[in-house]
Amino acid sequence: MKTTSDDRDLARREIEAGRLESAQQHLRRFLKHTPDDVPAMLMLAQTVRMQGQPAEAEPIYQKALRARPGHPDALYQLASTYKDLGQNDLAERTFGQLLELAPNHAEGLSGLGALRAGQKRYDEALPLLERAVKARPEYAQGHHNLGVCLGLSGRREEAVNELQEAIRLRADYTEAWYNLGSVLDLLKRREESIVMLRQALRLNPKHTGARTNLFHVLHKLGRFSEAQTSILEALREQPTSAEMHANLGTVLQMQGRIRESLACFDVALRFDPHCAMAQYNRATTLLVRGKWLEGWPGYEYRFGLDGKVSHQYRHYPQPRWNGGPLDGKRIVVWAEQGLGDVLQFVRFAPQLAARGAKVIVECPRSMAAIVRTASGIERVAAEGDPASQADLHTPVASLPGLLKTTVATIPADVPYLHAPAEKIERWQQILGPKRGLRVGIAWRGNPDHGHDHWRSIALRRFAPLAAMPGVELISLQKGPPRAEIAQVSGKFAVWESPVPDPEDAGESLLETAALICCLDLVICVDTAVAHLTGALAKPVWVALAAKPDWRWLNRGTRTNWYPTMRLYRQKRLCRWRDVFARMAADLAKLAAASGAGP
Repeated sequence: MKTTSDDRDLARREIEAGRLESAQQHLRRFLKHTPDDVPAMLMLAQTVRMQGQPAEAEPIYQKALRARPGHPDALYQLASTYKDLGQNDLAERTFGQLLELAPNHAEGLSGLGALRAGQKRYDEALPLLERAVKARPEYAQGHHNLGVCLGLSGRREEAVNELQEAIRLRADYTEAWYNLGSVLDLLKRREESIVMLRQALRLNPKHTGARTNLFHVLHKLGRFSEAQTSILEALREQPTSAEMHANLGTVLQMQGRIRESLACFDVALRFDPHCAMAQYNRATTLLVRGKWLEGWPGYEYRFGLDGKVSHQYRHYPQPRWNGGPLDGKRIVVWAEQGLGDVLQFVRFAPQLAARGAKVIVECPRSMAAIVRTASGIERVAAEGDPASQADLHTPVASLPGLLKTTVATIPADVPYLHAPAEKIERWQQILGPKRGLRVGIAWRGNPDHGHDHWRSIALRRFAPLAAMPGVELISLQKGPPRAEIAQVSGKFAVWESPVPDPEDAGESLLETAALICCLDLVICVDTAVAHLTGALAKPVWVALAAKPDWRWLNRGTRTNWYPTMRLYRQKRLCRWRDVFARMAADLAKLAAASGAGP
C-alpha cells in the first residue's frame, strides 16, 4: 500500500500530466492523514481552480490560512480566487493584507495592479505593476500585466516593450502573444499584429480572442478571404456564437455578397436577438440599400459596439425621446460621435420646432458658432457646459429614424448653415486676387472613427488635381495631417490656410465655413468638411470608398442630402487612382468653363 508521502508525489505528477481529478484524489488522501500540510492544501485548491471551480477552492485557502496565518502564497491565491469570483473588494483587501506582510511580493503587486487596471484605475495600477517587475525582473506575468495596463492607458509603445519581454521570458505565453498582437493593431502595425495573433493561435487554437482579433486585423487590411477563413475556424469552435455569425456577415458584406451577409445576421439574431453587432450591421446593410424604414430600428444598436464605431452614449436625467408628442417640451439634441453627424442632422431641428419643441443642441465647443446659424434652434450649448434644463433628450443621429425619414423625404433646403458676411470678406482679403480656380481640399477624417482606414487617403493622391493648369489647391485639413503639406512640397503646391484647429478656437468651423464660401469648389473625403460644404450649398466633390457609409447609399453620383454635392465612388476598395483620374478630367472641364484653364 502506498504511503501518504507517495500520494503527494503522485499528485504532482498527475498535475503535470493534466489529470486533475486523479491528483485531487491523491491530495485528499494525503490530507486525510496529514490535515495541516499547507503546501498540499494549496496544491489541492489550485487543482480545483484549474477545473474552473473557484468557489470550491476558497474554503481550502481559508483552512490553509487558519493553519498558517499570513502565509504569503495562501493569501495570494485566495486574493486571486476572489478576483476570479468577481468579489473585487475582498480581492483588494486580501492583496492588501499580503503586501502589508510582504511589500515586495511580486505576484501580489502584479495581481493587485491587474485588478485595479481592470477597474480602469490606471494611475493606481501602474506603480504597483512597475514595482512587481522591479522586485522580480524574470517574472513573465508581471511584464505581461504591466504591458496590458500600459496599453489600456494609451502608452502603447511602452506596452509593446513589456509584452515582448514577457514573451522573451516565456516563449509559450499565449496571452502575451495575443495582447501584443492587439496592441500592434492599435498602433496600426498590422502585419506584425497578424504574426503575433497567429502565434497565439498556434499555442492555443481555441483562443477566441486571438481568432476574433485576427479576423478584425485582416478585415482592416482588406484581406477579406483570409478574414472569412479565420472566422469560419472560430465558428467551428463556437457554432452558436452570435458575434461570430455577425463577423461572418460583415466580411461577406465587404465582398458584396449582400444576401449571404443578411442571412448571417439573421442567424446571429436567432442566437442572440440583442447582439449589437448583428443588429447594427444588418441595419447599415439595409440603410445603404435605401431601405431606411426597415433599417432605422437596428441602427439604434450602434451604442453597444464596444468602440468599434465612434458612437458614445451619454446619460441624461431626462427620458430619451421616443418620437412622441413634443408640444411645449424642451429637447436636448446631443452630439454622439464626429462633427459630420451634427452638421448633417441639425437640418432636422426645424421639424422638431414645427412639432412645438424648444430645441437645444449640445455639441463640441469648436462647432457651436456654426450650429447657431441653423434655424429651429432655441439654444446651442457647448459640451462641458452645465447641463441644460430640458424635458427630453435624443442623440443627433437618431433624428432621421425618429422622424421616419426616407430617401425621398430628406429635408434638403440648403443652405441651412451660414457664414457671417464680415468673416467671408476677411477671408477674401487674406486670399487676395484670384490666380485660378480655388479648390479647397481635405484628405483625412477623424482617425478614431472605426472605418477611417477605408475613407481617409494620403495628400499625395491629389497630385493629378494639382497638376491641372489654372487650379489652386487650398488646404481645409485640420490636425496632424497638415504635416503632409510639407511632405509634398516640391512636387505640388498646397496653400495652408491659417484656420485654427478645433481645439485651439471656439469658432474654428465658422472660420472654415467662411473660407469655403470664398472657394469655387471643395474636394474631400467623407469627413466633416463634406457636410459643412454641402450644408452651405457650395459645390463639393466627395471621394467615397467602394463600401461607403450608409448615408451615401451604394450607387449614384448625387445625394438627396446635399444638392450641390457630387459623389466619386471607388470601383474597388483601396483603389483611389481611378477616382482621382475621373476628378481630374471633370476639374479640367470646370477650369476651362470658368476661364481658369489653358
